[in-house]
Amino acid sequence: MVLALMHTCLYPASYGKQVWDAHTLKCVKTLEGHEDNVRVLAVGRQHMFSGSWDKTIRVWDLDTLQCIKVLEGHTEAVLALAVGENALVSGSYDTTVRFWALESNFVCVRKCDGHDDAVRVLAAVDGRVFSGSYDGSIGVW
Repeated sequence: MVLALMHTCLYPASYGKQVWDAHTLKCVKTLEGHEDNVRVLAVGRQHMFSGSWDKTIRVWDLDTLQCIKVLEGHTEAVLALAVGENALVSGSYDTTVRFWALESNFVCVRKCDGHDDAVRVLAAVDGRVFSGSYDGSIGVW
């Protein structure tokens, strides 16, 4: 299970997609939209991002908990997400790392091909992104 905590809400990644109040442990809302299991979550200043086996990333407004955008481009499941300074970064079973502009309506601004197997983990630190793959390599972007 993947879990994200923001403010006073818990966001577990699962097929149910419920948002739970961290204090009362009551379900606040069920997020609808993905057509398959959610694999990964990332939380930024104003948005939560969910990546799924359905090959998409959904952008959720943290105030309203509404899906405001669906990001398409990966050809396989989205396994990893990281929020950088100016971009959301995603990694997938399709072996690519993609950068989505946070300030430009989440347009894909860069696609990186450097791994020979699925991108399983991402970290964004000091303007750089590091990716780890099932091929045993670490990419620096």
